[in-house]
Amino acid sequence: MNREELFSQYAWPDGPWLRTNFVFGIDASITVDGTSSHLSGPTDNALLHHLRGTADLVLVGAATASAENYIGVKLPDDEERRRRERGHDEPPPLAVVTRSGRVGEPDRFLRQTTVGNYLILTGDDARARRSAEEAVERSEGTMTLLLVEDLPGAIEALHDLGYAHILCEGGPRLAASLAADGLVDEYCLTLSPSTGGRGQPDVNPQAAHRYRPAFSAVVDDFLFSRWIRGAD
Repeated sequence: MNREELFSQYAWPDGPWLRTNFVFGIDASITVDGTSSHLSGPTDNALLHHLRGTADLVLVGAATASAENYIGVKLPDDEERRRRERGHDEPPPLAVVTRSGRVGEPDRFLRQTTVGNYLILTGDDARARRSAEEAVERSEGTMTLLLVEDLPGAIEALHDLGYAHILCEGGPRLAASLAADGLVDEYCLTLSPSTGGRGQPDVNPQAAHRYRPAFSAVVDDFLFSRWIRGAD
């Protein structure tokens, strides 16, 4: 299976949809030297950009955005061309979720972007709000602050802004919280042949949901799969 055939298996359904995308080592590692990039490979990395290029918005937790040294979404030339052919003049925005309002270093995603991004603060803590407002001020006009009560409120607010197809790139705590709230429609999982990294940190217990396999294939020694939420 070539990349084009692989990518064709990841079409978004009509209507609102939230998918998460993760790469794991065969020993359940989620990071090597603090990031997931060392678990990835050329085809998995290309798929990541394809999923970004076809999404309306990319969602990520603040801790992961800092640890992975995120910038605003920038697509490779081929994915940017395809996105324009689909009628989108710009890359999808990045929405960074925080409960504390704190944005750690590095925080280059605050400024390094070609489109307007969002900082989403969940909860109503006054100190957290001040911290979030200070972070948005540092963005020099590139980020908009969204104040919501919880993650369901965050997803609803994004849908109201016109972002139907949302790609969550983690981290584990945000993904677990979205799952616990019943908000994850699909998991895109890549099993890497690598070992020797660190596993998932402690996260809050998730509500039990069942997913059905929608696709799987081995490409360049990586196992790619999609899992769609079914009846619980």
